[in-house]
Amino acid sequence: MTTPQATPEEPKKKNYLLWGCLIVLVLFCLVFGCLATVVGLSFAGVDPLGLNLDEYISDYAPYYEEPYSDPTYEDNDPAPDDEAEDPSIDSVPDIGIDQLAPFYSEDFTFSFFYPEDWEVMEDEYTESASFYDPNSNSHFTAGRGWLCQGCSTSADIALKFMETIEFQSKPGSFVVLENYPYDVPTGEDAYYSVLEWDSLEGDYMWVYAIHIYNEDPVEDMDLSFIMWGDDYGTLEIQRELLDKVVASYSK
Repeated sequence: MTTPQATPEEPKKKNYLLWGCLIVLVLFCLVFGCLATVVGLSFAGVDPLGLNLDEYISDYAPYYEEPYSDPTYEDNDPAPDDEAEDPSIDSVPDIGIDQLAPFYSEDFTFSFFYPEDWEVMEDEYTESASFYDPNSNSHFTAGRGWLCQGCSTSADIALKFMETIEFQSKPGSFVVLENYPYDVPTGEDAYYSVLEWDSLEGDYMWVYAIHIYNEDPVEDMDLSFIMWGDDYGTLEIQRELLDKVVASYSK
């Protein structure tokens, strides 16, 4: 028996089948690629077809989170050449009226503001009080006392005070930095002095003294605000503070 020979149409049929498979495979890849693109855009928060696919994805994918975009975000990162601020460097805060608290006492005939975080020690035997800075050796006193002998003005009181300081200072170290009349809110006669010296033990000291000639119907008195310190670095800082304390003085 002889084997029948293939007709010429059979190779053509095989070629058509191969090309058909290739076309189907290409169409499948195109469809799959389009679907993957749409799903990927949905994960990125974009809905190109308006189908709200991100809602369906969130229902079936519990760990899916919609991308967050903060419209108020601003990139404030410094340029590479900029120097970042060193948070370890301490800065001296501005002393404002919000950091001062009113001081009142039944034994005082006048009032003023003082640094609210400073320790207060009131003298029960005299009309005076002392205020201590917990962060340094600075402190100031405010109070009334008997008028010094032979004193009839605030300048006389300031001179007597300076003589007392010079007597207790190391010879040749006493310096009067400033000395002049001073205005106080009550309009009374006042004098302002800034002194520095070395103690007899050799320690540096400074003082701001504001003396007020406080006339009294019965007996004249000396009212004073005096700031003391032993650190030259706090000299100007405490000047500003004392000025604000005295500016709040009232009777």
